[in-house]
Amino acid sequence: RQWVVDHIDLFSNCLAQKLMTYATGRVLNHSEKHEIESIVKANHSKGNGFKDLVVDLIATKTFQTK
Repeated sequence: RQWVVDHIDLFSNCLAQKLMTYATGRVLNHSEKHEIESIVKANHSKGNGFKDLVVDLIATKTFQTK
């Protein structure tokens, strides 16, 4: 638990990539991974909320065009 707290950005990035991979049903490409990194950084400034992360992922072009 403490490791997750200490490395929240790494955990959030991994979680976001796994969620997006599951949602799209395919492996993400390099530009999509970069887009997710940007979302995670923005989410960090908003307080690292899971709900905010999911909403931001749903709003991406990657998710919407699947």
